[in-house]
Order: sequence, then C-alpha cells, then structure tokens
Amino acid sequence: MHPAAVPVDILLLSADRTLAEVIGQRMKEWLLAFRVREDWPGPGSGETAGSPLILLDVRENGKQALQWLRLLKSEDAGTEVILINRPERIEMSIAGMRAGAADELTVPIDTSVLREKIVAAILRNEQRTAGGGLTRLFHKTMSAITFAQAGEFDTARDFLTGSRGDAAPADNRKKKTRP
Repeated sequence: MHPAAVPVDILLLSADRTLAEVIGQRMKEWLLAFRVREDWPGPGSGETAGSPLILLDVRENGKQALQWLRLLKSEDAGTEVILINRPERIEMSIAGMRAGAADELTVPIDTSVLREKIVAAILRNEQRTAGGGLTRLFHKTMSAITFAQAGEFDTARDFLTGSRGDAAPADNRKKKTRP
C-alpha cells in the first residue's frame, strides 16, 4: 500500500528541519502521509484541509503559533492538533491546550510516545468524523493495515479491537464453564 492511500494526512508546522527529518522518517516507516510547512498557512487557504492531524511546533514563535491555532480552531474545530514544546515551557502548554490543542509532545521526542499520540489522535478523529457501519470499519481497517505493513502489529491490533479508541474491545473473555 502506498502512503497516499492511507486515510490520514499528517501536517507538521515547524521551522526545525532536523525535527522534520526525524519525524518524517518515522512517518515513512509507518507508511503515513506526511507534509511539512515552515510557516503557518493563512486563514481560509485550504492548506490544512484534509489534514486531520497537525503537529504544531511552539518552541519558537509560540505566541504566533497559538494565535494561528485559535484561528484554525475557529474555522475547523475538528482538526486534531498536537503541540511540540520544550518541557520547561509549561505556560505555553497550558495556553496551547486552552487554544484547542488535544495533546503535547516534548523534545526530545520519544518515537514510541509519538506513535501512541498519533494513534490516539487518529482514533479520536475517526470517532468524530466517520459514519457508522461500513465507513467506520473501512477507516479502522485501512489504518490497521498501514501500521501492520510497517511492522507495528500491536498498534494495528489496537485499531481493530478499539483498545485505544471508541470501539468496544474484542470479546476475549473466557467463557464461563459450569461446574
């Protein structure tokens, strides 16, 4: 499966090229569609359309990034935004969450935490946007296949069983036996 076939398009807004390369490599390994912009798209530009997940670097120009986040959320409240921040900038984290960010990553970024947060954001987005029945099943299956092809079998299983999302977990309970 080609990454473009995956129903997730992740946008990184950061001027940090090293960060973009590191995250981009992980996205490539996980077969996820990934774009990078060094500046914030203008209002109504449509450049965030189709990106259910945005990684927003607030380490530099934090106030401008938060202003952009507020504008984005006023136009498209459903877009998931994960902040990228420094651990010591707690006030920026709080302001970002108040502005509408769903989560935060701190640098240096642990790639297993990155994957977990991306998976959680994808599942939240699917819960919010996917229709019932076949549409939801298709989105979950496509996401699971993507992660399975990248060797992330536990993550793929999570998509199918709903253990990190909204779906009921698979029925793995032991059947009661009569004495």
